[in-house]
Amino acid sequence: MHEKLSLSYAQNSDYEDAIFHRKKALNYNPYNANAMFVIGTYYERLGNYEMAEDFISKSLTLRDVSLSDEYQRLGTVLNRQKKYDEAIKAFQQSLKEDSKNMISEFYLIRTKDEYYADIDTKIKLYEDYLKKHEKSPFGLYAEERLRQLKEEKFKEED
Repeated sequence: MHEKLSLSYAQNSDYEDAIFHRKKALNYNPYNANAMFVIGTYYERLGNYEMAEDFISKSLTLRDVSLSDEYQRLGTVLNRQKKYDEAIKAFQQSLKEDSKNMISEFYLIRTKDEYYADIDTKIKLYEDYLKKHEKSPFGLYAEERLRQLKEEKFKEED
């Protein structure tokens, strides 16, 4: 009953009530990794990234399947908190779970772009990504960011 109420509240974007009822459902099954993950996504929608991180992390420890998408989500939550070092680790773990996850790979590059100071390193990241993924849906963005970085480097050299 609480699970269904939670889903109903979430469909109406009432995430606080959705969280309340999903937590009530957890009382009956405290090791429900899916419920913990869902609670984490509700907290994310509320902008409470610390609680989102907590619940998504708990969810990950309970699962024994490919967790690529979940680590990717954790990485995005950590990025929103500007915890770039931890986000990089989460995206790398996502790629360990699924080496073909192009989205996690791109998010990893974007996070490193935010975190690293060295322009040459950033340029190499985008060049390597574009070589590896010629038909990436992120290709246009990567090309534009690469152009910006090269322009920035050129201006620094003047």
